[in-house]
Amino acid sequence: MITVITFSILFAGVLIIDQILYRLNKHILELRMNDIMLRIDEAHDILKDAGLANVQAYRDSARKELISKFIGYKFGKTGFIYIINEKGQALTGGNTSIIPYDNLKKISTEKSGFTEFKSLTNGKSKFSFFDTSKFQWKIFLIMDKKELYEQRNLYILAVSLIGILVLISGLGVSYLLAARFSRQTIEILNCVKNVAKNDLSSKINIQPITDEYGELQLGINSMIDELREREIEREKALEEFGKHQKFESLGILAGGIAHDFNNLLTAIRGNVQLAQMYKHDSEELKHCLSDTEHATVRAMDLTRQLLTFAKGGTPVKTTASIPELLQSTVTFILRGSKSKCEFAFAEKLRPVDIDTTQISQVIDNLVINANQSMPNGGIINIRAENAYINETSTLPLEKGEYIKITITDHGTGILKQNIPKIFDPFFTTKHSGTGLGLATSYAILKRHGGHISVESEVGIGSTFYVYLPASINAVKVKALLDSMSYAGGGRILVMDDQESIRALLGKMLALMNYEAEFANDGQKAVDIFAEAKKSGKPFDAVIMDLTVPGAMGGKEAVKVLREIDPDVIAFVTSGYSNDPVMAQYKEYGFKGRLDKPFKIQDLKNLLKSFLNNKTNES
Repeated sequence: MITVITFSILFAGVLIIDQILYRLNKHILELRMNDIMLRIDEAHDILKDAGLANVQAYRDSARKELISKFIGYKFGKTGFIYIINEKGQALTGGNTSIIPYDNLKKISTEKSGFTEFKSLTNGKSKFSFFDTSKFQWKIFLIMDKKELYEQRNLYILAVSLIGILVLISGLGVSYLLAARFSRQTIEILNCVKNVAKNDLSSKINIQPITDEYGELQLGINSMIDELREREIEREKALEEFGKHQKFESLGILAGGIAHDFNNLLTAIRGNVQLAQMYKHDSEELKHCLSDTEHATVRAMDLTRQLLTFAKGGTPVKTTASIPELLQSTVTFILRGSKSKCEFAFAEKLRPVDIDTTQISQVIDNLVINANQSMPNGGIINIRAENAYINETSTLPLEKGEYIKITITDHGTGILKQNIPKIFDPFFTTKHSGTGLGLATSYAILKRHGGHISVESEVGIGSTFYVYLPASINAVKVKALLDSMSYAGGGRILVMDDQESIRALLGKMLALMNYEAEFANDGQKAVDIFAEAKKSGKPFDAVIMDLTVPGAMGGKEAVKVLREIDPDVIAFVTSGYSNDPVMAQYKEYGFKGRLDKPFKIQDLKNLLKSFLNNKTNES
């Protein structure tokens, strides 16, 4: 009875290995077929990307080159390729007469698949994978089944001999060998299953029972190594392709930036020259300076958009009222246009924790687009309401309370094929612009834990839906600072590597009765600060640039200043307004922030917030 069980285990092992080898061999042939199809389809994609896919001369040239590569293609001893064009003509000289009618019909009618058949000429069993390329070629890879099963036959022969020896050797040896075969079989089976799941880190590490098992193990491990190398090569190719796409996108972006900044600089330079000419005409001088400031504001908006998109600016959040933000932002944008806005706000609308500058930028982009979609003007409907997102929602949002903002225009609408691409960087259907508006809006809302989606119909209009997490905090009412009542007074240390910025801050501080001293890097600022404190003439505040190329910047310097004076009032300033230090400045030891470019009122408000009481006491 035990002998029968032992023999049965061995026989089952043979069947299991036979199935494993069948699947493995089939998988190897399928991988080789996929490799061939990838090479053919890549040639088609190159033509398509270059806009030459429909140019017959280029198509014929590409086809001819591909055919020359595969005419002498060999896989093993008996594997070869057939390529048949859309007219049924053989391109590689293969003979389809060896394929039975039913199998040939399957290959001709189905797009891709696998088939087995016996050759009509010599009766040999064949494997074949077939597929249809983007050139509308029918490609099939054919190989003798015997060649793929050589290892299996060797194994079956070896197992049969071992089975006879086991039966003769006795029950004890039978049990031992059966157990070892079982472990070997399970190891191989598990390895093949892992490879089928695309886990190419798997390997068979168990000590082989026989040389045949060793050869099989070596063959499987070699196949896995080859697959791993191909995967690495594929990933490298995809990485290179991605780099190519990025460089192409950067070229488009650089062109758009150069165009926009040249226009802005032309306005600034021209108005400065006019201001010099109109120095005796106060009214004309006022207009020139006003236009110059307007151009700088537009330049600020462009750089803010670029920084938000490129550097992923961390939101500096405050609790805000959505109706107030929408009304102030939209009213300013539509001033002087042919369009007007109609608002509808739900009762008891909850506040939100947002970076008001960034969310205003989102509203800017959406309302500008809505206005531009209605060249003759029209109504833009904006609604805000409370919304609850549950587990069954299809929106990519966490469960919870949200504010839903709906912005609807009645303009030209968006083509259906363009809707999936409108949030892609650099995508635009306008004649001007860089295509960053909606991509930036999407990035901003994602960093706020929100979402944006769109519905549109050509000729009817578009509706954008913006979701922002609702806040449990109350909106703080900010006291207005009287710009005319602040007398200032005190000592301020300014650190910036740009002489023009130091000079500008010096003039601004002088107008507010502050005495300023200057340093061009963090180390000099530390030395001046320490010396002033030692001499009994400490500074009331320090304004430091965040980064100084090749030297100590504000981020490092403030740590040293706090060691000298734990109560130091230090402000950080930077053109990188989306830098994490600017977003969480308190965590780095600063009392406040000043974003470049800034106005004198921004500086005055900052100093008044922290130094007013101090200067009054002195």
